[in-house]
Amino acid sequence: MSRTPALYPTLRWIRKQRFRKKLGLYKQVLGFLDVTMSIYLAVFGVIFFIAIRDQLQGYEAFFSVFEQLSFEWVFTIFIAVLLRSLFISFRDPGFYITTTEFQLSLLPYSREKIWRYNVITRLTKGMALLILIHLFLYLLTPIHSETIILLFIGLLSGQVLGLIIQWKLFQISGIRKMWTVLSGIIFLIGLRTLVLFSSVSVIPVMWLSVTASILLAIFLMTNQPLKHADWSKVISYSDAVIWNMLIIQQMTKVSIKPPKKYHLMTKVFQGERAKKPFPYQLSDITPRLWRTLFKDQLDVVIRTLGVVFLVIVGFGFQGRWQLGVAVAVTVFVLNQIAASLFMYQFQQPMTRVLPWPMLDWFKSYHKWFLWIIILLMLLIGRMEFMYGLSVPAVLLNLLFCYLWFSLDLEMCVAPKVRRLMGIWQGNDWFFAVRIIGMIVIFLTIYHPWLSLVFSLVIIVIRTGKWAVIPNEK
Repeated sequence: MSRTPALYPTLRWIRKQRFRKKLGLYKQVLGFLDVTMSIYLAVFGVIFFIAIRDQLQGYEAFFSVFEQLSFEWVFTIFIAVLLRSLFISFRDPGFYITTTEFQLSLLPYSREKIWRYNVITRLTKGMALLILIHLFLYLLTPIHSETIILLFIGLLSGQVLGLIIQWKLFQISGIRKMWTVLSGIIFLIGLRTLVLFSSVSVIPVMWLSVTASILLAIFLMTNQPLKHADWSKVISYSDAVIWNMLIIQQMTKVSIKPPKKYHLMTKVFQGERAKKPFPYQLSDITPRLWRTLFKDQLDVVIRTLGVVFLVIVGFGFQGRWQLGVAVAVTVFVLNQIAASLFMYQFQQPMTRVLPWPMLDWFKSYHKWFLWIIILLMLLIGRMEFMYGLSVPAVLLNLLFCYLWFSLDLEMCVAPKVRRLMGIWQGNDWFFAVRIIGMIVIFLTIYHPWLSLVFSLVIIVIRTGKWAVIPNEK
């Protein structure tokens, strides 16, 4: 007779012990909370709940509009949930298998049963959370129960399919994953845009999407879900997510993150191409040194780009002149940060022993920066189309944006390089020209012909022998 414990009681015991350990950590951090303070917090919570309910009752007109367009809103939310799953599939597997649970599969336990238990647990918790959220919506807002149930169905179906898509995409890596995610984003946005700007009724499309999502989720769940699973990657991220307790991290200043070797951008900057031998010439060395610098400063790069995109989108939706201000300020600030990053390279120990022909260094740096310019141009062009600019006008603005972006970066780097070479005279005019460029970028939103004029000016400057960055060694 086998004395091996049953699988599901063992998994429940593991989760129970994990909960007790986390609860003990919270008690140590929140030890200042006694019974009296807990009662006060509960009383204030009830008062806050009543105040919020009374405040939301005053927005009855807004909720009435929401109910009239409930299918449109729910379909948009459904698409947004799927888009969120595509985005976070780079760092979240959706379903978590910790190190302890995975070690059970090395014993006489089925790995697939362990995974299915975690899937059911995650989906059950997600459904319970959705029920709780919609219960609060029913108690706090004047929204009718039919609309709340419709919203619940849309969120639940989107969440179930999104989690399964996360699991599948999480196992893929490299360029294939980026193309898969990009294709999914284009398809979902295209579907929502088609319904929004065409005469197609949103009601049958939404119910068809919900039905298709349920069928697709069942198919993906039953069709070899563990095939090609990258267990080391799943376990690393699962451990980081499970033990990621925000309050304790803030109190202890200790952050729990998965190993960097699994990060997508780390693989991009340290792929197979980066490991190949190369001739020891400066033109071949500099791109690799920039790759190393970007990998080390990856957090700064990602946060800067995130803020830049939020500024353009956030201000762009406020109005036309706000978009012009956002684009002008974004170009100025982003180039300022990029110039600081460029000069930071020459403080590295490896760089100090190499020759410094600055123009060559800048050209290799600009090749990396070109990808950022292209992404911003696509975003800016999309925002300008939203305000009714014609195709030639948008193309002219994008041409000027590209030319000015590159020239502005040179003029931002030039004073720093000149001071590094001991040239202290004539550095102030760079800043003045950059300010003029900001004004021109703003004006091109209203007068696209300015883009043609100043693009020709920049091209004439480029074809001349005058160099912005001195090339002394």
